[in-house]
Amino acid sequence: MPELTLHITGFLDDETVVERYKSCPNIHYHGKLDYEDYLMVFHQASFQLSTRDPNCAENQCNFPSKVMEALLHNRIVISTIDYPQLKGVSYIKIPSDVEGLQKSIRDIVEMPQEKLMVYANLSEVVRSNFCAAVWNNTMNQIEKNEHGKDKN
Repeated sequence: MPELTLHITGFLDDETVVERYKSCPNIHYHGKLDYEDYLMVFHQASFQLSTRDPNCAENQCNFPSKVMEALLHNRIVISTIDYPQLKGVSYIKIPSDVEGLQKSIRDIVEMPQEKLMVYANLSEVVRSNFCAAVWNNTMNQIEKNEHGKDKN
């Protein structure tokens, strides 16, 4: 998709991937960045791709911290994994196979602006659902329930 720009940050295990796409002017591999530089790259993008293999065992119980970070920065998230933890938060779920991924990205690029905006600017929703106070209340409720079981 030469008409789209892709920024890749972090480590890539396979250096042949870096070499393969070096000649593509629309693909930019930044490597591992310090947080301030990462944010500079991150804020250039409208979308965050989260392309984990949903069939891989290590991805079965992942907490979507990078997805939440993207939502907190008002990026539109495109994910190959459905996160039940994010119930009530809008993000775009796409297939993980190459053909499905390509078709979905093309469909997203062609979406009308008003439809895309459903997935944008969700930082307040994420903050209100996942802030420290919410976590603290949840943990207190769990502890209260556990202590109640001990008395029975």
